[in-house]
Amino acid sequence: MLVNAIIRWRSHVLWCTVLSSTVGFWGGLHVAVGYAAPAISVVQGAVSNGSPVIISGSGFGATGPNVVFFDDFEKGTHGSPISISPGSASFGQWGQLDSNPPRYSNAFAFSGNMSYVSDWSNNGASEGGRWAAATFNGTNQVYFSFWTYLPTNRVVPGTSNIGANWKWVEISRNPLSGSDYTSVFLTDFPPRDGTWQTPNPWYDAAGLSETGYGNHTSIIKGRWHRYEYFFLGSSSGSGIIQMWELNSSTPRTIICNKTNLTNLHSHDLWGLVRLSAYGRGDANSQTYHDDFYIATGPGARARVEIGNSSSYSSSTNLAVATVTSWSDTQVVATIRQGSFQPGQAAYLYVVDSSGAVNSQGYPLTIGGGAAVSVPETPSALTVR
Repeated sequence: MLVNAIIRWRSHVLWCTVLSSTVGFWGGLHVAVGYAAPAISVVQGAVSNGSPVIISGSGFGATGPNVVFFDDFEKGTHGSPISISPGSASFGQWGQLDSNPPRYSNAFAFSGNMSYVSDWSNNGASEGGRWAAATFNGTNQVYFSFWTYLPTNRVVPGTSNIGANWKWVEISRNPLSGSDYTSVFLTDFPPRDGTWQTPNPWYDAAGLSETGYGNHTSIIKGRWHRYEYFFLGSSSGSGIIQMWELNSSTPRTIICNKTNLTNLHSHDLWGLVRLSAYGRGDANSQTYHDDFYIATGPGARARVEIGNSSSYSSSTNLAVATVTSWSDTQVVATIRQGSFQPGQAAYLYVVDSSGAVNSQGYPLTIGGGAAVSVPETPSALTVR
């Protein structure tokens, strides 16, 4: 049985795979060299929340992220509306606020003590938004991530009334709306047959063709889930939309991978991302977000993360840092600890602008320094 929680977008879709390599000579031997993944050799600085670290190594790539926003909501006061004042977020600031705003909450939090709550019961359980928007200069490349939580005794907005409808995140040009995509749940979860359809992006403006998609996600109530999105915009058929899920029992998994898209109008660039963009009112619905991160530009996907496993692909907890400087051999970033606790063993990862990551994590202790790590063997290297 298909679940009525399918998100659509108006674009043509075509799968593609790209493998690039160069051929050269090394010491008289014929060598085929692929694009090497990042390799970390030294980490300097205390690995604790808000502290800077210097990461040295190779293969990081010349292009890093333009980090425009991060908020763990720890600067807020319980019950107060999300602030758009300068300095109110951990990095950057919120740019816009709905007239029926979300608020800081200490009821549930993924990291620290606070999170972002949209209360769909307030204002007479009216239909509409409970959103804050992060705004940025127009761009055709955006990467963002956040954690989401629905309590076990709460429902997807609208479930108790005319039917569930929760557009939990939206990307658009600024001002809204144009070339806007949103992820939406159209049923409460989990569904009766034990499966679930993921919130793939739905294109919500006129002018492009529409195709619908629905993939499985393991989202359940009472458990925090991290979702990541990457948008590469194109008005001529080379666009990309990707989405990943991660939670305490499921390592990072790609659940949407669409390429060769026409996903931007020729006059548009993306300039805002809204959380809890829209929902149907519901007296029994409060939804939560935490650790919201946005980067833009050609290096939008490049980032630094802490994981709870010695391999990135098996990590079930990741915390993204805010990068302030990037080169092929050195990255400077501010640690964002997420739910990691002082004294906990963890591993550092550098992801380059193509999404490649060091295969072996660099060992760390949260609240302390880095352990000694053996340099990684160069990847994609063969000697003939």
